[in-house]
Amino acid sequence: MSLDILLDPDGDLYPTTRLGTGAEVAAQRCRVRLQMHQGEAIYDQTMGLPFVSMLSARPFDMAALLVLLQLQLVAVPGVTSIEDLAGSQVGDAITVTGTLRLDGGEAVPVSLTLGGGQAPNLSIASIGGSGRVR
Repeated sequence: MSLDILLDPDGDLYPTTRLGTGAEVAAQRCRVRLQMHQGEAIYDQTMGLPFVSMLSARPFDMAALLVLLQLQLVAVPGVTSIEDLAGSQVGDAITVTGTLRLDGGEAVPVSLTLGGGQAPNLSIASIGGSGRVR
């Protein structure tokens, strides 16, 4: 079972240290992984998403984004599969939704919004919180 220090929705430490296990930790690790720009993590250059190249491509390649998300999420310890992963595009805004299936059998909803003139936003269930993708 994984144990980790929990971060608040903005990625900062809580004023009082909180430890998490199971679904909380898996959701947090997914959130951190998807908030990273590809190549940002020194110890794993494959971690993260290539936001600039994805959002600048015209027409936007939704199929490629779904594959990238699936690869990133299944690489997170504790995640066994991703279900119902689907994307939609309205103007310049791209939204992807799905469900993470975790080791313990928990189903955790995930939603990622990119583009559309707003700061990218990522939400991984209530147990994972939500935060801005920087």
